[in-house]
Parts: sequence; structure tokens; C-alpha cells
Amino acid sequence: MKQTPQQSQVKGGKRVRELIDRVNPAGEDMDFEQFALQAVQVLPEPPYMTFHCVWSGFNEAARIVFPGTDPCQALIAMGRRKLITVRPFLGGALIGPRK
Repeated sequence: MKQTPQQSQVKGGKRVRELIDRVNPAGEDMDFEQFALQAVQVLPEPPYMTFHCVWSGFNEAARIVFPGTDPCQALIAMGRRKLITVRPFLGGALIGPRK
């Protein structure tokens, strides 16, 4: 399992550090799937149930927390396994919970 870097170790901008802290506030060990499933619960802002993987900063955060992992391909694979909903949208994808 990968360990989420502490805020001081994250190289991304402020938005990316805040996203990582929102998804994993306790700094627990998480693999990519756990990180993505937690993001699906935490990142959408009411009244929306989805978030854009690029505009939200999720892809950048995932690349920092899980180096060597392609977040796009990993999210597509999770969608195929019916863990999340992935819908292509304007240069990225809308990610949401499975209905």
C-alpha cells in the first residue's frame, strides 16, 4: 500500500495539497482505488454528485500521491469493474458514485 505524503512533501500547488487533505485527512495508507472511492464521496459539491477529474485537480493529486500510476487509465478500469461511474466530458471525465 502507498502512503499519502504529508502536506509539506507534496510538490503540487495549494489546490492539490488541499484536495489530498480533503480526501485523506488522517494521512492513512491507501491504494489508488481507496483514494479514488474516497474522492467520489468527498469531492463533489452539492447539488452535484460528480467531479471533473482534471478541473478538480484529482489527476494531478493522484500522480503526486501514486507516482507511476496513470489516473485516467486507473479510473477507466474502475469504471469497467463498476466501482464508479466515469463519463467523458470536456477534456477529462466526470467521476461519480455507481448508481
